[in-house]
Amino acid sequence: MHNFNITEFLKYKAKLDNALCEAAAGAASRCSISPREAALLAELFCGDRMTADTISVRGLTSEAEALVSAKLAAVDNDGVIKLTGRGEIAGKSIISAQEKFFEKIFGKITPEEAFIIKNIIEKISSDF
Repeated sequence: MHNFNITEFLKYKAKLDNALCEAAAGAASRCSISPREAALLAELFCGDRMTADTISVRGLTSEAEALVSAKLAAVDNDGVIKLTGRGEIAGKSIISAQEKFFEKIFGKITPEEAFIIKNIIEKISSDF
């Protein structure tokens, strides 16, 4: 059995999620959106396909509605939420801020450790 439990995993995931939101806070502010809206915008920018149902299940309905109201996203005929041209520009800004954050945290580890982390994440995510 692994010496790692779900509580620890969720704690680290929450810390990373919060740190990513903080990293994008400046870009979010410049786009006049909240950090949670910026996090959703970043996911959409990275190509995540999300429908209204997915958004609802994840508890992000108000964030998605705010992005649509700000004309950063739109819902197509299939119910898929897609970024507008303005949303793409905002997404680039948010992703850039998050990349700087990752450069900072990955600067603390060796290239070999980064390779191992990437492989572990790929292995875990291959099941979903």
